[in-house]
Amino acid sequence: MTLVVIMITSMALAGCSSDDNNRREASPYPQNRIIGSWKLVKVNDVDKSSENIVYTFIEDGTWTVSGLTPSEGTASEEGVSRLVSFEDGWSYDKVNDVITGYLDLASPSFPSRFPYRFELKREELMLSFEPRGMAYILPPTPDVRYFVRGN
Repeated sequence: MTLVVIMITSMALAGCSSDDNNRREASPYPQNRIIGSWKLVKVNDVDKSSENIVYTFIEDGTWTVSGLTPSEGTASEEGVSRLVSFEDGWSYDKVNDVITGYLDLASPSFPSRFPYRFELKREELMLSFEPRGMAYILPPTPDVRYFVRGN
């Protein structure tokens, strides 16, 4: 009797393949699908596509913004972690391939967590600011941000 042993080794490579990106974009889980770069194209009814503002969500739960002017607070936050977290109760609509729910964006420029309702498709992301549980004398101004997936 002859015993044959086959050894399979694996190697981790830095970076992402297009297969990895396709799996993330098709994922029914928001923490996977949001990974990548998202270009801001509109805030409420104002076209922002020419401003080249890009939000990048990273696998470790952090996020960055590029393209903002220094007056918008990004210069003082260089190298400071911003965190994204998804609240329980999000849902996946398999028929329309869209994930909806609430997420919180934490950033040094915000005094507390910044709650957003989200709709996350493969190539589109919509965030609408919803200050749940906070009291306002005046209603908050609308803040609905529309993104398209970057390259």
